[in-house]
Order: sequence, then C-alpha cells, then structure tokens
Amino acid sequence: MKETHSSEDSCPKKRNFSIEEKRNYCKEWEESGMTQAAFCKVSGISKSALYQWNKNFKKEDSGFGFSPLVLEKQPSIKQTDAIQLSISLPNQMQLGISMSEDRLVSFIQEIYYATAVVR
Repeated sequence: MKETHSSEDSCPKKRNFSIEEKRNYCKEWEESGMTQAAFCKVSGISKSALYQWNKNFKKEDSGFGFSPLVLEKQPSIKQTDAIQLSISLPNQMQLGISMSEDRLVSFIQEIYYATAVVR
C-alpha cells in the first residue's frame, strides 16, 4: 500500500507564543550575549520573530511611567532586616509592603513585567 503525504505534513506547524514566552525569549537573548541568529538557532525560533518581538517590547516599554517609588528606612533597622516599601497609585490607593532588602529589586522587576502583560 502506498502512503501519500499531504503538503501540510511537510510544513512545520506555526506555533503561537504567549506574551510571556515572547518576553522571556527576548530577555534570554539579551542576557545570553549571543548573536540573534545563533540564539534563534539554539532556541528553535525564527530570527524575524525574535526581531519583531524585541522591537515591539522596546517600543512598548519606552511608554511606561511609574509613580515615584518611596523607600522608608527606619534608622534602627539593620540592612539585613525588612524595609518598608510604600507604593502610591494614581487612583490615590496606597500599598505598603515589608520585605528584605535583597528581594526588593526582583520584586520591582516582577511588578514591571506584570504591568506589561496587563497592558
């Protein structure tokens, strides 16, 4: 019996990436130090897709603005102890958080990426 293959079998399926996946690929490429072509080959994604994602995220990120960040340190608190973080939102809502100082940078980055996904 002779097998027949349709033209669909020979073409790879186009994969739909989520926004988080696209952003992660862009971030990994920037941190890798590799050329775009080399990174895409290793990652199994097209160079044109990575270029377009990166271009869109750069354009999107340039429009972000945050309210001023206020860090209040108590003179009696040691650097390894918790710091108080107060975030004032445009709608007059305030958020108070207590966390260790070494977690602050990654926390701010997580909020930044979360706002990019929400927008």
